[in-house]
Amino acid sequence: MHEHDITQRLLDQALQEGQKAEAQEIACVHIHLGEISSFSEQSIRFYWSTLSAGTMAEGADLVFHREAGCYFCRDCEHTFPSWCLEATCPRCGSMALEAISGQKTYLEALDIVPRDEYASVL
Repeated sequence: MHEHDITQRLLDQALQEGQKAEAQEIACVHIHLGEISSFSEQSIRFYWSTLSAGTMAEGADLVFHREAGCYFCRDCEHTFPSWCLEATCPRCGSMALEAISGQKTYLEALDIVPRDEYASVL
């Protein structure tokens, strides 16, 4: 259910930014997704399609920009990518680890279709 909440926050921010830019439509949403965040691209896509219905962001393409995860061992000061992690530091075996990148998810940018000030309204 936490993916529902993050998707709602991303959508709310996109709609606010779209309104500020006086957009007619949000064509594309660029989302930063950390490799070791607790969110999945598939779940965000699923919730987006439901939550954005009837808004200027309905049908927007979602483009995910991945950030690799990285950990720091506080005992031996070794830095290593998350794919090496097996619950302990690969160098010294310590569990005193700190995630230093790859845990954040946020809205990076929007591609919008501006309002046509000269369009006919019937």
